[in-house]
Amino acid sequence: MKVFDPNHAKGKYFSHARQAGTICFLFIATGLIGLSHVIVPSFLPEFMSRMSARISLKLNQKLCECKD
Repeated sequence: MKVFDPNHAKGKYFSHARQAGTICFLFIATGLIGLSHVIVPSFLPEFMSRMSARISLKLNQKLCECKD
């Protein structure tokens, strides 16, 4: 897989960008809440395990028809 491929999401740019943006948002939000959990351990104790399961499900979805 190339680092930059201009035809990577050809014809499906917006759906591809939306899915990638969703995964990126989940990582950022989980990280921020995880930092607050480190400071206050009683804050959302089950959140991290639920969000890692949710991110795992999103990552298992086919994001694009990429050639490896």
